[in-house]
Amino acid sequence: MNYKKNNKGVTLVSLVVTVVILMLLAGVIITLNSKNSGVLDIANQKKEETELMSVKEEIKSFLTENSPSNYEELVDALKNYGTIENEDDPENATITTNKGNYKILVKEIWNVRTLDTGLKVGDLVNYNPEGATYKISGEYSGTGTDETVTLPANSQIVWKIISISKETGKVSLIPTNLNNISVTLKGADGYNNAVKILNDLCNTLFSDSLKKVDARNINIEDIEKIISNEEELKGSAYSTEKVYQSAKYPNIATEKISNSKQEQYFKGKSDATELKTVNTYYSGKVIFNSSEYENLFVNGTYWVSSRAINNSDNAEFYVRTIENITEGTTLKGAKLFDSNNLESQATYSILPVISVDKDRIIKEDVTKDGNYSIKGAN
Repeated sequence: MNYKKNNKGVTLVSLVVTVVILMLLAGVIITLNSKNSGVLDIANQKKEETELMSVKEEIKSFLTENSPSNYEELVDALKNYGTIENEDDPENATITTNKGNYKILVKEIWNVRTLDTGLKVGDLVNYNPEGATYKISGEYSGTGTDETVTLPANSQIVWKIISISKETGKVSLIPTNLNNISVTLKGADGYNNAVKILNDLCNTLFSDSLKKVDARNINIEDIEKIISNEEELKGSAYSTEKVYQSAKYPNIATEKISNSKQEQYFKGKSDATELKTVNTYYSGKVIFNSSEYENLFVNGTYWVSSRAINNSDNAEFYVRTIENITEGTTLKGAKLFDSNNLESQATYSILPVISVDKDRIIKEDVTKDGNYSIKGAN
C-alpha cells in the first residue's frame, strides 16, 4: 500500500503556528512599549513637579527678602514672574508663570490674608479686654499683704504695634492709654516671683481666648529687639563672674531657667559659703534702631519681666524696669535683695504685651482712636 504525503496539511499547520507566534510576539512588543511609555510619563510628571516646586520656591524666596506690606504690593511683585488672573479676588487669584507656564493659586505662594491690612509698627489698634481681677499673693510678692488688681470691663484701651513677625505672622502690641496698674515687690521673694506674678497678672487681665489674644508683661528680649546700643550698654562687665564669701541669695538664683521665664513660685533665701554669680545687669539710656519706636512708651516707669544680677561690692539682685521721661527712655532696675541680706521694696506699673495673629487685625468701619481692631470669634 502506497502512502502519499499530505503536504497541504503540513502547510496549514505551519501557517497556524506561525500566526500564533507572531501574535504572541506582537503582544509582548505592545506590552513593552506600553510599559516604556508609562515609565516616560512618570519621569515627565516627576520632572514637572520638581520644576513647579523650584518655580514656587524662587518666587517665595524673593517675597521673603522683599516682603510686601499689602496685597497690591504682592500682586505687583508677582507680575515680575508671570501673568495674574482674577487679580481683584485674592482667594482665587492665579499666576501663570513665565518659567514653565505653570498656573498657580497666589495663596499657595504667599498668605494673602495677612496682607490685606498693610499693618506697620506704630499703628494703633482698638482692643478692649472683657475685664478681670487678679489676686497677688503677699507671700510670693514679698510684701506679706495680698493685693487685688482689677481691670474694669470696657476700658477702651488703644494699643500700639511694637513688632510684626514675618516668620509667625504674630503681631505684638503695648497699650497707649492704660490707667496705671501698679505692683509692689519686696526682698528675696519679690525677686523670686516677679516674672511669674507680672506675666500671670497680664495674662489674666488682657488675654481673650475667643479673639485668640495672649498677654504677658514686657521683657528684656522685647526691648533688645528694638534698640541699637545694647552692646554698648552692657559694657565689659556683662557676663563676668564674681565669687562672694558667706553670702545670701534668693533661691531662684540657682535655678537653671531663663531670666525672663518662670512657671512656678519660689520661696525663701539661702546661705552660701561661696556664692559665684554672673553679671547680667546693665542700665542706661537706650537708642532705638528706628524712629518708629521713639514714642512707643507712655511716660512712666514700668516693670520688665526679667531678673538680673549686678556684681558690685555685694551681689545685687534686680528686677528690670524701663522708664520713659522727657529726656528719653532708660533701662533701669529695682534692687530688691543683695548678698548681705539687705531687702528693698519698689512699686511700679505693669506694661502688658499682647500677641495676636496678623490676620485677626482688621480695618475699623468707623473712626476711632485706632485705625484697626481685633476681630472676634469666627
